[in-house]
Amino acid sequence: MTILKKLYNLFSVKEISFLALILLLGWFYSQEKIFITSDLGRHIQNGKQFIEHGVVVKTNYYSYTEPERQVINHHWGSGVLFYLLRDHFDFKGARIFFVIISLITVCLLLEAAIRLSDFKTAYIFSVLSIPLLVYRCEIRPEIFSYFFLALYLFLLLNVRERKLPFHFLWILGITQILWVNLHIFFFLGPFLVLTFLIDSYLNNNDIREVKKYTLLILLLCLTSTINPYWIKGALTPLTIFSEYEFEIAENSSLFFIRSRFPRITTFLHTEILLFIAFSGIILTALVKKVRQAIIPVIIMTLFGLLTFRVNRTMPVFGFFFIPMGAYIFHLLLQCVKNRQVIHFSKYLLFVFANLVVFSAFFMNGFYYSPLKVTSHDIRVDQYSANFFKENNIKGPIFNNYDIGGYLIFNLFPDQRVFVDNRPEAYSADFFTDTYIPMQRDEKAWNRIDAKYGFNAIYFYRLDMAEWAQPFLMRRVRDPLWAPVFVDKYSIILLRRNKVNEYIISRYELPSAFFSSSKVTK
Repeated sequence: MTILKKLYNLFSVKEISFLALILLLGWFYSQEKIFITSDLGRHIQNGKQFIEHGVVVKTNYYSYTEPERQVINHHWGSGVLFYLLRDHFDFKGARIFFVIISLITVCLLLEAAIRLSDFKTAYIFSVLSIPLLVYRCEIRPEIFSYFFLALYLFLLLNVRERKLPFHFLWILGITQILWVNLHIFFFLGPFLVLTFLIDSYLNNNDIREVKKYTLLILLLCLTSTINPYWIKGALTPLTIFSEYEFEIAENSSLFFIRSRFPRITTFLHTEILLFIAFSGIILTALVKKVRQAIIPVIIMTLFGLLTFRVNRTMPVFGFFFIPMGAYIFHLLLQCVKNRQVIHFSKYLLFVFANLVVFSAFFMNGFYYSPLKVTSHDIRVDQYSANFFKENNIKGPIFNNYDIGGYLIFNLFPDQRVFVDNRPEAYSADFFTDTYIPMQRDEKAWNRIDAKYGFNAIYFYRLDMAEWAQPFLMRRVRDPLWAPVFVDKYSIILLRRNKVNEYIISRYELPSAFFSSSKVTK
C-alpha cells in the first residue's frame, strides 16, 4: 500500500491514464504481422534499387508479364526509409520505428483533443477509437500520412489559438515535399488547411488571414509537384483508380467488407463510431453551432463518407475521431443547462474508459487484451523462399496476387513475378482476361500456361478469392504438376519435366496428403 501511495503521489490520475493508454496502444502496434502477404517486401526492394542504383522504379520492373508498363511509384520514399531501417537494424528496428511514429501520432491527436475539449473527453474518445487505430497496424507507407495529418492539425490549431505566429505554418511547404514522396494521402494536407481557411472566414472574418491560408494552400499544391513524376505525381490521387479492375478487400465499401467478414468486430465498431460522429454533426446543426464547429463538421463528414466508401481509410477516421469527436461532444455539452449532471456523467464515462484500458492487461479473452498478442516481431517465414532458392528452382513462376511482394523481396532479380499486390501496376485487361480466367477455367489456364511455359507455381494457400482454392485443388490433382512444398502459408508445385525431376523425386508430396481443408488450413 505504501508503494501505491507513493506512485499515486508521484503521478496524477490523468498521467496514469495516459500512460496506460499509450502502453496498450504500443503493445498492439508491436504485435506480430505476417510478412508473406504484406507490401513491405516490395517497398524494401524499391528502396534497395534507389540506394544501390540511384533510380526510382517507374515501370512494372519486378514482373515478367507487363514489365514495360509505366507505374507511378507514389511511395518510393517510404521504400528508401524501410530499406535503410531493415538494412541497419533488421526487421525489429523497422518495427520499433513504426511503433514510435504511431505513438507520436496518437500523442499529437490526443493533445489536440485536450485543447479542443478537456482531458476526460479526449481520453474517452481515444479509448473508443482503439479498434480503428490498430486495424492496419502493419509497417506501411500510410503511417507517414497519419503522422503528417496529426502534425498539420497540431500546428494549425496552435496558430488558430494564437499560440504560434502564422509564419510557423510555412514549414508545411517542406513537410509537403516529404509527404508527396512518402504516401498518396498527401492531398489531405491542403484539405486540412482549407478547413481552417473556411473557419477563419466564417468565425473571424479576417480577410488578411484568409489570404495567408490561401497562399499556404497554393504553396502546398505547388510543392506537391516536387516528386519524380511532377504534376502527374501530384494528380495521382485523382487517377489511381482509373484502371482498378481487381477488387481487393481494403478498397471495398464498409458494408461490403462487413458482410464478407462478419466475425471481424472492428467493422461494426466503425459503423457505431460513424453513427456517433454523424449524430453529433446533426445535433450541432439543431443547436445552431455548425458555424462554431465548422472544422470538425467538415473533417468528420469527409472522413466518415470516405470510410463508408473505402474501408482502408478507417484508421484515418479513427485518428480524427479523437480530436474532432471530442470537440463536437464538448461543444454540445456546453449547451446543456444542468452542468452538474453532465459533469457526473462525464466522470462516469472517464472511469468506464479507464476500466476498459486497465482490464485489458488482465483479461485474456477481452478484445483489447495485450495478452492475446503472442509475439512482437514480423513473422518473416522464409521457409518456402529458402526451399525455392536452395533447390535452385527455375521460373517462370505462376504466383497469386497476395504473395507477390514476398517473392519480389526474396527472389528478385533471379526470378520475376507473374503478378504482385498492386492493382494499379497492371492493366485492367490483365486481370479480367488473364489472371482471373486462368484460375476459374481450365481452358484459359492451358492457353496461358502454353503462352508463358510455367515451370513452378508458388501460391499463398490462404487466398480467400472465390476462384483460388478450387484452382489449387485442381493443380495438386493435376498429373502434370507435383506439389513439393507446403507450410502454413504457402505451397509450391513443380512441372513434371527433366529440369525438376530430381527435386520432385526427393520432395514430392502424395496427392492423398491434400484435401480442400488442408489446402486452406
